[in-house]
Amino acid sequence: MRSKLVAQGLMLMVVSAGVAAMAQSAGQDLKTAGDDTKHAAVKTGSAVKKGTLTAVHKTKEGTATAYDKTKEGTVKGYDKTKEGADVAAKKTAEGTKVAADKTADASKTAAKKTETGTKTAYHSTKKATGNAVRGVQGKPKTTTGDASGAPVSKPQ
Repeated sequence: MRSKLVAQGLMLMVVSAGVAAMAQSAGQDLKTAGDDTKHAAVKTGSAVKKGTLTAVHKTKEGTATAYDKTKEGTVKGYDKTKEGADVAAKKTAEGTKVAADKTADASKTAAKKTETGTKTAYHSTKKATGNAVRGVQGKPKTTTGDASGAPVSKPQ
C-alpha cells in the first residue's frame, strides 16, 4: 500500500509541478502582455504629444505669418488711401482755384458789359430827351449842348 501511496504522492507532485509550471507560465504571459501594453501606451502617448506639439508650432507659425500679411496689407491699404486722399485734395484745390478764377473773370466781364451798357443807355436816353425837347418846343434860341445835341440850359 505504501507503494501505492508513494505512487499517488509522486503523481500528485508531478501534477502539482505541472500546474505550478503552467500557472507560472500563465502569470509570466500576463506580466509580459501588461508590459507590452504599457510600452505601447507610452509610445502612443509620445507620438500624440509630438503630433500635438508639431500642430501647435505650425499653428503658431501660420498665425504669425497671417498676422504679418494682414498687417502688411493694412499698411499698404492705408498708404494708398492716404495717397488717394492727398491727390483728391490737390485736385479739389486746383478745381476750386480754376472755378474762382473763371468766376472772377466772368464777373469782371459782366461788370464791364454792364458799365458799357449803362453808358450807352445813358447817352441814348440823353440824346432822345434832347431831340424830344427840341421837337416839342422848337429849336431853342441859345443852347449850349453837348455832342449829342441835348440842351444843357433851359430854352428862352
